[in-house]
Amino acid sequence: RHYKVENLPLIYNVLHYAVAECSNTLEDDRDTSIPSWAMIFRPVRQRMYGLLYGVGTDENSPTSPSVPSPQPPPNKRIKQSPSPGVPSCGSSMRGGPSSGATTNRVASSSNSRTTPPLKVSQTAAPSSNTRGTPPLRASSTSSSTSTMTSLRLGHTAVHEWFVRSESNLSEPDLIPALSLSEHLGATPKLETLWLGENSEELRFRAFLAVFESLDIEDQIKPLLTSNQEFIVLVVVIHYLIKQTPDSIISPFEVDAILAQAASLLLYDVNCLKNLTVTRVEARAVHLAAMIMRGCALANDVNCSVGWAFQLAKGMPWHYFDGKLFHSLYLEAFSGADDRILCNKNEQSRKQFYTLRSIAVKGTRMEKHFSGTYT
Repeated sequence: RHYKVENLPLIYNVLHYAVAECSNTLEDDRDTSIPSWAMIFRPVRQRMYGLLYGVGTDENSPTSPSVPSPQPPPNKRIKQSPSPGVPSCGSSMRGGPSSGATTNRVASSSNSRTTPPLKVSQTAAPSSNTRGTPPLRASSTSSSTSTMTSLRLGHTAVHEWFVRSESNLSEPDLIPALSLSEHLGATPKLETLWLGENSEELRFRAFLAVFESLDIEDQIKPLLTSNQEFIVLVVVIHYLIKQTPDSIISPFEVDAILAQAASLLLYDVNCLKNLTVTRVEARAVHLAAMIMRGCALANDVNCSVGWAFQLAKGMPWHYFDGKLFHSLYLEAFSGADDRILCNKNEQSRKQFYTLRSIAVKGTRMEKHFSGTYT
């Protein structure tokens, strides 16, 4: 798959160099209600690293994973150049949010520094919560690393270069890889996921486990046969509602993002081009950028589990347009109901209710959205 460039670049970089990076982001430093996306989705990346390294498999303890030692990285940082048509962490996405009233933070040029020597007994990077935001809801799997006295780069840890306001990228964060044992009984072997026959169900369960979303397995399975293009977005929204502070995403924002996904096919290119947005809200831009980063990570996770569903179906142009989202965001904020948000199209409205019922299941918003499609 690496030879054919069938996987996204992050998978190869983690396996071969034990490095993950994202050198740019689109965030509003004035909005302290939303932490950096790098921190919000760090637990997801940690479980993905654990899956790739075999941390917690039946035959490998967390201190003895079955992967070879990483190759020394080149003098320049690893460039994650995506395959044609496949957006990666540092690339722009078609249909991305507009950039009004936000700050585009770009890391310093990779030519200005080299990757520091690999460290094999460095403690995990401390939580960066200096923006005055509440901490992320603690993952129950996070405690599994507390007893580790040392971390082995490329075996139980990854060097992360992720730009955020609290970091000047002078050195990488050494991030522990987490096991999926608590969710699946044991971390599945990569050979089984990538090469095993009749592993479709295991791949999908592993994908959901990385996002701590096994509680929606029964509800989201029908999308595998009918609407795979919505799986990535629904899982990311479910994760944000369930695993992050209440300030990060509110009910009307959930309505806006899911309504634009459900009704996107109603708009052709000219219609979207001529769509007008009365004003630009910085929070809407920040939120859209964060969600799209989460969706890009979900595509990485899909690669790491051996493709639980078609990778092409996870591309953002299937379920997101920045201008449409911004327009519906303003309408939802003003109190527009689901009929207005779905452009008075009953098929889109029915799809919207389906997606929302999955996304909010088992979360703080489930009671708020207790209504059904009528």
